[in-house]
Amino acid sequence: VLGGALYGEIGGLLEGFASNNLGLDLAQIDVGEGGAVVIRVGKYLSNRLFFTGGFVVNPAQTAAAREAQIPVELTLDYQLLRWLAAQGEFSGRRGLGGGLETQVAW
Repeated sequence: VLGGALYGEIGGLLEGFASNNLGLDLAQIDVGEGGAVVIRVGKYLSNRLFFTGGFVVNPAQTAAAREAQIPVELTLDYQLLRWLAAQGEFSGRRGLGGGLETQVAW
C-alpha cells in the first residue's frame, strides 16, 4: 500500500513537470501485474488523436524473461464521434490489439 502511495506522489510530480516543461498531456507511473512499474507519457497529436507510450520495468523479472519481452506499450486513440472512439495498441507483453469504446452521458 505504501509503495502505491509513493508511486502516486511521484506520478503527480512527474505529471506536473511533464505538462509544464515538456508539453505532454499525460505522465503516469502505475504499478501493474507482479509489481511491474509502468511509466506512461501521452500527447494529443490532433483534437481527435491521442498517442500514449509506456515503458515497463519489472525488477522481479529474471534477465532471460526481460530479454524475451519488449518492455513497451504504444497506444493510439482516435475519437470517431462524440460517443465513439477507436483504439489500437501494441504491447510487448500482449502483442497487438484494438477495440471500440462507447460513451453515453445524459
